[in-house]
Amino acid sequence: MAAKKTDAGAEGNAQPVSDGAVKKKVSMVKILILLIIALVVLGAIVVGGLYVLTGVNSPETEEAQAEPTEESSSSEESSPTLSKEISTLELKPFVVNLADKGTYLKITIALGYGAIENEQLLQDKMTNVRDSILTVLSSKSEKTLSTKHGKMKLKEDIKKSLGQLTSIEGVVTSVYFTDFQIL
Repeated sequence: MAAKKTDAGAEGNAQPVSDGAVKKKVSMVKILILLIIALVVLGAIVVGGLYVLTGVNSPETEEAQAEPTEESSSSEESSPTLSKEISTLELKPFVVNLADKGTYLKITIALGYGAIENEQLLQDKMTNVRDSILTVLSSKSEKTLSTKHGKMKLKEDIKKSLGQLTSIEGVVTSVYFTDFQIL
């Protein structure tokens, strides 16, 4: 038997002493390959999940990204910056039926105004202010308000509606939501 081992070594066809060592090497290679495949699949799941959660390249996201920049440039020209605002006036909460049947919106709004004397003007015209805001809120749907773009559009619509009230034209410089629940 010793002669066979030496002859095999001399011929260059050396065979391992035991099949267990070969099986161990093969199983380690299989484990390594499976581990690499598992890491690639896990990475793909994480990237896919982030893609879905952030909504990259969805039409809704592209619109939301495109339009606020246009709106923000126009609103910068027409309204003072936050540093120029003196105060805000928080209104009583609104609970309104939305345009879709059976859906409600509970919202609390704060109005930003440019000069301290405007607070009394807003207080005096509160009935008109609340009516104007209620009209805008009740015209919206749940689908519209559930997106960031929809909320930004709602702020602009409220500001525009309040700006059309002749008694407080130009008083409201900003609209803030301090509570926003679709029920």
